[in-house]
Order: sequence, then C-alpha cells, then structure tokens
Amino acid sequence: MSVIPGSYRKIHVLNKQAMSFAEQAEIVEVATELPGSGEVLIKVLFTGIEASDILQNTGEYGPLMNEEPEVQVSGKLQRGDCGSEGVGEIIATGEGVDFQVGDTVIFAGFGVSFREYLTCATAQVFSLPVPATPDLTAIPISAATAACGIDINGRLHEGERVLVTGAAGGTGQFAVQWAKVKYNAYVVGVCGSADKEKMLREIGCDDTINYKQAPDMASAIRLKFPDGIDVAYDGIGGSLRDAVWENMAVFGRMICIGSVGDDYQKQGAFNAHKIASNSVVFKSLTCTGFFLGNLFNDPRLAQTIGELMQYIGEKKISVSLDPASSEFHGLEGVYRAQEHMRRGVNTGKVYVTL
Repeated sequence: MSVIPGSYRKIHVLNKQAMSFAEQAEIVEVATELPGSGEVLIKVLFTGIEASDILQNTGEYGPLMNEEPEVQVSGKLQRGDCGSEGVGEIIATGEGVDFQVGDTVIFAGFGVSFREYLTCATAQVFSLPVPATPDLTAIPISAATAACGIDINGRLHEGERVLVTGAAGGTGQFAVQWAKVKYNAYVVGVCGSADKEKMLREIGCDDTINYKQAPDMASAIRLKFPDGIDVAYDGIGGSLRDAVWENMAVFGRMICIGSVGDDYQKQGAFNAHKIASNSVVFKSLTCTGFFLGNLFNDPRLAQTIGELMQYIGEKKISVSLDPASSEFHGLEGVYRAQEHMRRGVNTGKVYVTL
C-alpha cells in the first residue's frame, strides 16, 4: 500500500519579473491534497526540462500571461506552479477514474511536474504498461509537440524536404525521427557542436549544419536545400528563422514552436516584415505557430502518443537523454538543470530525478 505524505515540496514562482529561474521561483512546502472525484494523486518520479519553462514563469504565455502568481501556496495546482511534463506513479485515486494505484503515468500541463506529488484531473494523464524511466519524460510535451506539429501544421508528405532547428534538443530530436520514420523525408538538422551533429546522424539525420561554424546561415542552408525547404520545424527564432524563411520552397510550411534565440540566447529578433514580403505571396508560403496545449482536450493527442509509444517499442524511434541529467536530483536539481539548458550545452532531453 502506498504511503500518502502529509506534506510535500514544490517549486512556485514568486517573482515573475525576474529573468533567471533561480530568482523567479522558490521551493515551498505544502499540504498534500487527497484526490477528489475524477482526480488522481501522483508521486512524481521524473520531470522533463523545457526551453519554455522560463517563458511561462515570466508570463510570456500560460497562466501568468495576464496574472500574478498566487501568493498563498497550497497543495492544489496553482497559478505560479512550474514544470510542464512528468513521469510518475499513481498512489491514490478518486471516484470515477480508470486508473489503478501503481500505474505508471506520463502527464502534461502548466505547473504539473516541478513538485514531489501532484493531485490533478485525469484529462492529461496517460497510463503506460511499462516501468517509469527517465526517457518517458520526453513523450508528453517534447515528442508530442514534434509529432503533432509536423502532422497537423506541417502536413508533411512522403519524401519531402525538412529542416529542423534545435535538432539535438528535447523536441528537435523527435521532429527529426518522426519525419524520417513516418514520412521517409529528407531531413537536415541544425545544431551547435560536433557532438550534437554525431548524435543527429545516429538518429537518422541525412545531413547537419553546425550554426557556430556557418558565418552565413542562409547560404549554408541553401547548399543543403538547393530546391528549397518543404517543411521547417523551428523553435529557435531570431536571425536563424530569417535564414530558414529565405530558403523555403514553393508551398513551403514553417512551423514555429518557440523563439529561444529571441528569448534567452540574444540572437537578434526575427524580422516579422519578411513574413509579409512578396516572397510569401509568390511562393505561396505558410508560417504557423504550434502550441501543444491547444490539443489537451483533443483526441488527436492521445492517438499521437499511442503512435509514439508504438514506434519507440519497435525501436524505430529512440529517446536521446542528455548525459549530464543523470546528476540532477530532487527539486534542487531543477535549478541546476535549468542553468544547464540555458548554457546550450545539453545534447538530448534534459530531465531531473525527483
């Protein structure tokens, strides 16, 4: 029988104006909330780290967008709680749920994973018939964003040409593999080191571009795509997005999942006027944003997670974990993991063992 603690710790934003994660959020102790009807209580075992964590904390999007964090903290999910994806074990259930105590689950949402326990509704909780392992942290947000974004917004077809920026990161690695495995696409990954290039070739990239060794990214991309890019999957933004946009093919589709270059790498702002330039008309281009949260109540998300797990089980898609992440433990490790990602030195999915 699972022991339910009387209290636990979570990370909560107290100062959303601060620019560093350490200054924004603190570890607080709260009373455990027992699950009500339609809810489960989860012991959080692993949490994924997302490039978007710091943006949610500052109110770029999510619950803090037009609101301040709640000051009186509790064991409920609150405005200002942190972490978007986790892996855990069900330790208690309320009435009317299909989960069982002991189930391994993955889950997604605002504020769900930088905490030791989570009481929540079951809409974004998915049970898996496998033991809880760190690689599962990549599924509910990172992998699902790549797969759903490429399917829904990218409308990718068999054998098309795909460019993925941030390709060695948590979501980029899945964009590469999804395009290769499901669509047999020609895929080029953009990254920032020789080690990352090696990893990308190992997971199926046809070619790579090291942006740190390419003084003119537009020209470097053109060499790889002389006939243009059919689908671009971009989470970097900034001047890199400009270079990608210049190289889109006729009827090309750009999927924007974030703007890390604008947000904390200071690569320079994306020139939005280019979206409205003549090229968008003459090439019949499409540029769309994609946010997985808009699918949280859409059956396509559960279907895609099922497809991902099938491909992973068949070893057609692999999860590359960042080697340094094995050293990140407890809620204190979340702060170390955030700094590690901000430095841009991670290769693969960053996670923390709680």
